[in-house]
Amino acid sequence: MNSKYFILMFLLTIVLQTTYGQQRQYLSSDLQLYDLYGPVASVQLSEYNTIHFDRQGRLMKKDPEEEIVRDKFGRIIVDDYLWGIGGDGQYLLEYEYNNDGTIATISTDAWEYYQKEYFFYDPLDKLYMKVVEWSDLLISGVDVIEYTILETDRHGNWTKRIVDNKSIVTDFEVSGHENGVREKHTTSEIETRRITYYSE
Repeated sequence: MNSKYFILMFLLTIVLQTTYGQQRQYLSSDLQLYDLYGPVASVQLSEYNTIHFDRQGRLMKKDPEEEIVRDKFGRIIVDDYLWGIGGDGQYLLEYEYNNDGTIATISTDAWEYYQKEYFFYDPLDKLYMKVVEWSDLLISGVDVIEYTILETDRHGNWTKRIVDNKSIVTDFEVSGHENGVREKHTTSEIETRRITYYSE
């Protein structure tokens, strides 16, 4: 009885490991940052935000002055670039990874704004939730964001999903409230992205 149980558990472990390996075949760690499979050339996240990759799946610089620092595994750990009209602003992004290579946190420092994103995965290593702590001079907040995928393309990349956001915002600008005024907000919206691929 016990031997049959252990054999069954052993076979189940092999199946799960095989499934896991098949599901996490990213072309590069850069594509994994954006949860993208296959030979992705670009992904359009919004009207003014399109990210480009080379044929090896490495992130292409947004401008010549952008500085990308990688660790010994080739993963991005620092991304420093200018933004705004005339490059009058600066974004500094710092990345930390889990032991399995998935992204754990992204910290963003942009002038007087700071945020840190924490990423959470299900047992199949699919991103299902993100927690964002953010603050500027007079306002701070925490967003708990959950994702539900609605549509995927032939590579298994999501192209449409529901984004449910529960946030707590503290406003320190309101007069007469030393500890600020705290408000809770709940939103739900549809998010889409357009992905182009290199020919295979």
